[in-house]
Amino acid sequence: LHLHPVMQYKFAKAIASISKEEFSNDIRFVFETHSNHIIDGLGDSISEGGIDKDDISIVLFSKEPGEASKVTFSEFDSDGYLSSWPPGFLSA
Repeated sequence: LHLHPVMQYKFAKAIASISKEEFSNDIRFVFETHSNHIIDGLGDSISEGGIDKDDISIVLFSKEPGEASKVTFSEFDSDGYLSSWPPGFLSA
């Protein structure tokens, strides 16, 4: 829950590694995060060949006052870069 940023990165890399194991076909991981360290760990795993970009789904949720929640999708490119960061994703 409260991991040092370096450990967040390593955690994401470990999950990517585990997901490529033969036994993991029936295992799905779900992250809810605003951590760029986790996003970077997954992206680096893609660029290093540790996981395929198509094995990761990025679902973004946003809500404006008085409106229904909006769901959009993003994805990593083959170099491990997230194609569209949501506005304010890393804002304080």
